[in-house]
Amino acid sequence: MNAYKETLGLLETLKLNGIASVLDNQVGEAENSKSSYLSFLTGLLKVEMSNRSERRLKRSFAAAHF
Repeated sequence: MNAYKETLGLLETLKLNGIASVLDNQVGEAENSKSSYLSFLTGLLKVEMSNRSERRLKRSFAAAHF
């Protein structure tokens, strides 16, 4: 199993779906910009936080019956 597929599997297991959905794009951007590991990780975590906030907002609206 290659590292990319293994990483996607781990992300799914950990329920980090926001990161999984943008991993390919983010890896490409990090390689092109030669960003540090820390800035790459920070970018992935920001995507995940944004994804979770958006899902939470949608659930709140649904629960409020708007």
